[in-house]
Amino acid sequence: MNSVTDKFLNPQASIANILGSLCQKPELLINNDVKLEKDDFVLDFHKIVFTAIHNIIANVGTEDPISAFDVDIYLKNFESYYEIWKDSKGLDYLQSCIDNANLNTFNLNYETIKKMTLLRLYKSKGFSLE
Repeated sequence: MNSVTDKFLNPQASIANILGSLCQKPELLINNDVKLEKDDFVLDFHKIVFTAIHNIIANVGTEDPISAFDVDIYLKNFESYYEIWKDSKGLDYLQSCIDNANLNTFNLNYETIKKMTLLRLYKSKGFSLE
């Protein structure tokens, strides 16, 4: 990820809003209109955070918000993922995502992420996006 196009295809603000929104309101992930997968994220760190949130929701349900500390505790069970989490200052990052997430823009950010996933697929198949 070093060209302008690659940075465009990995929309950091949208990702932060999605992760924070899912923590604030876990039921968003089980909405029939939302089809997020770990491959919608580019960086391993974001894939790990998303997967942890997804698995926490699968295990405990959607009644309570998910805290950054909940994700930290979950990831401690997976040494290699926990190292990436710690090296990326995951607690601080996710707490900032939660604090700054705007649920009113969830759908817009979701659509942005899904569009970028599709564009990355096109790029991987040889289509020029420049």
